[in-house]
Amino acid sequence: MDIFWSTFSAVLGLLAIGFLGFFLLYRKFLNENIFSILSTLSLEISLPLMIFSDILTKFEPSQQKDWYLYPLYWIGTTIFIFVLSYLGKFLSPKEHRKEFFVSLLFQNGIFFPLAIFSTVQSFLSLKTDLFLFMIFYAAFLFNSFSFFFHGKTEKLNILKTFHPVLIATLLGIILKLLGFSKLVPSFVINASRMVGSMSIPLLILILGGNIYIDLKNSKKFYLKTIIPFVLIKNFVFPFTSILILYFLKLPKNLSIIILLQLAVPPITALPILVERNGGNKIVSNQLILFSFLLSPFSIAISILLLYRFVSF
Repeated sequence: MDIFWSTFSAVLGLLAIGFLGFFLLYRKFLNENIFSILSTLSLEISLPLMIFSDILTKFEPSQQKDWYLYPLYWIGTTIFIFVLSYLGKFLSPKEHRKEFFVSLLFQNGIFFPLAIFSTVQSFLSLKTDLFLFMIFYAAFLFNSFSFFFHGKTEKLNILKTFHPVLIATLLGIILKLLGFSKLVPSFVINASRMVGSMSIPLLILILGGNIYIDLKNSKKFYLKTIIPFVLIKNFVFPFTSILILYFLKLPKNLSIIILLQLAVPPITALPILVERNGGNKIVSNQLILFSFLLSPFSIAISILLLYRFVSF
């Protein structure tokens, strides 16, 4: 049960930070406009610097000879999530089916696992594996969201494709492969690590603040959409993945990462993307909120079941 309580505590910590963001806006200690600035700082500066410093100091290609296969595992996982999301959307009311589908499809696959890996001692070594696994996620999210939401393909956005997260990951890998990582001054790595450490709390603060903003404008809760969503996202998704992982017999690090991809709540940027595409931002925000509230228990029980039933 130690792994249950360790994971539960890690995700509960995220919930506490999210509540702080909610409280800061509720008491008007912060202005709503600052969250767009904090989001840019977190996603385009802090997170890439964290990835860059982590790869330079912890990634060892000679010891992880199958590292280049990790993005392929991500592709397989994404296809699996798409199938489950497509089937799951039919349990949603028709008027919210698009929001329901994309909320299932696009998970908070970096920040939630990263927070858990940074807190749970036995998971510390998984951070670099996560970055390699998720290297193309940002490009996939921003370039495909419109297609999955309303079936229309938009022009490929180069800036979104070559997101700072992708650039930082590729740069770190290239430096390690060429043996140039030792030439990077230690103060650059230390500074990158310190700035990078802000990324997780910043984004969760933003999540809590955005929840406050949207709940303030909400006239009702869409329980007929929320209840089936939470059951599918927080329980059906991870439990189904455990069944698949039982037969696949993948290494421990990949099994944990794949499980979390299916167990974590939707990505925090979802309401903004939904609104830009003409969807119901309030519905998508409520789906994130309730999935987030249940995530300490659902993620912890999923990890526990993985350890009980899947042999590594």
